[in-house]
Amino acid sequence: MIFHVWSDGDPSVGIPGNHAEVDISSVEDFDPEDRKEYIDTIKQCLSAAFSEIWDEPVHIASDEEVR
Repeated sequence: MIFHVWSDGDPSVGIPGNHAEVDISSVEDFDPEDRKEYIDTIKQCLSAAFSEIWDEPVHIASDEEVR
């Protein structure tokens, strides 16, 4: 499953946002009942990591949510 990570930047001063895609293939290996909790945990971890890297709030969406 691909997770899309992006930040808004600050368009009012010409600073573009950042974006990344993270592929975590192990998501498909989980039972459906455990899958939602695993996805939520992944999203929390990605949010914390990329917020730290980019020093701004980020948004996270799985490829399933983007469709």
